[in-house]
Amino acid sequence: MRAPILAFACLTMACDSGPSEQPPVDTEAVKVAVASALEANNKTVAETHKKLAASHAKLTQQLSASAEQLAQLGTQLDAIDKKLDDKLAAPKVPDRPVKPGRPDPKETYKVAVGDAHYKGPKDAKVTIVEWSDFQ
Repeated sequence: MRAPILAFACLTMACDSGPSEQPPVDTEAVKVAVASALEANNKTVAETHKKLAASHAKLTQQLSASAEQLAQLGTQLDAIDKKLDDKLAAPKVPDRPVKPGRPDPKETYKVAVGDAHYKGPKDAKVTIVEWSDFQ
């Protein structure tokens, strides 16, 4: 990296030298130094590019492998979720026939409470009626 800076310094000195006591600068030598510095810089850039390309390929491969692992984990999680859903689902109870004289559990019944004591609003959606016999 020093070669381009040195070549630039040589060019600057050649341009800035006015009527002075310094000997004239050999412009051919400066051109050769600049060309050499540029060539070295181009080689460095090419080497860096190769390293970056290799790193990019390696990272792309790792990313692809990670994506595949993630997809497999997702599939495993889906299977676990399904098993949990199956286990947590309410068991299906077969419908029992309603015995004569017994209330049908599928029906909604209205019970007249009259002027009995109650808690909550009169127009509640659910009413729990408790009956007891004090004998």
